[in-house]
Amino acid sequence: MPTINSFLEVLHALPGAGEVDVYINEELLEENLAYKGMSRFLPIGPGNNRIQVFAAGSKTNPILDTEVELPPSSVITLAIIGMVSEAEVLPILQPVNDINPREVEIRFVHLSPDAPTLNLVLNDNSVFSSVGYKQVTDYSVIAPGEHNVQLRPSDDLDIILAENNLVFSAGKAYTIYGVGLNDGTPGLEIIYFEDGPPVLENKAVPKKELPPKVSSRNKSSVKIVITYV
Repeated sequence: MPTINSFLEVLHALPGAGEVDVYINEELLEENLAYKGMSRFLPIGPGNNRIQVFAAGSKTNPILDTEVELPPSSVITLAIIGMVSEAEVLPILQPVNDINPREVEIRFVHLSPDAPTLNLVLNDNSVFSSVGYKQVTDYSVIAPGEHNVQLRPSDDLDIILAENNLVFSAGKAYTIYGVGLNDGTPGLEIIYFEDGPPVLENKAVPKKELPPKVSSRNKSSVKIVITYV
């Protein structure tokens, strides 16, 4: 019986890694992916899939070489996280739901490996509390428009990061990420992306051939394509 592919994109949230090349099942997904950048979407078969990350232009000494179990019929953001010496991946499922056209839905993902448990504050109102590293919150409804966003330690009122005038459009959902280092370079930053059905380039699904792992060194008009393998 055929299985429905999932749709995968990769977020480069690995501080200090520089630009990277990302391979899925030994096929190039994204070349020269910059830190804080998001790859294109790729349809991909469910089950075990091999993920390799190399310094841009290299195909030796991978920063990351691992296998990830992907569910069928899902939209997934695969975040590359941690420190360069011990990189890992975090699959983040992206639900595609109808949203009230007069509202905005946001969620928060904590991807800073050395930051404390965080609260996300919107216009001086706490929206998400006590979010730990690698935790993905549920969505919360906010009004559309410009918002001031702050990250604060859960046990302290001090502001460790503030971003003003972030724009959230009505009828859309967004994921806000805290990335970088609380004590180091690159520093802690807020980035955010619109969630929604994938827009695909016309590229084939990488074949799922999984050779032995190599140890590591330490959105506009929407079109969904369903591929059967």
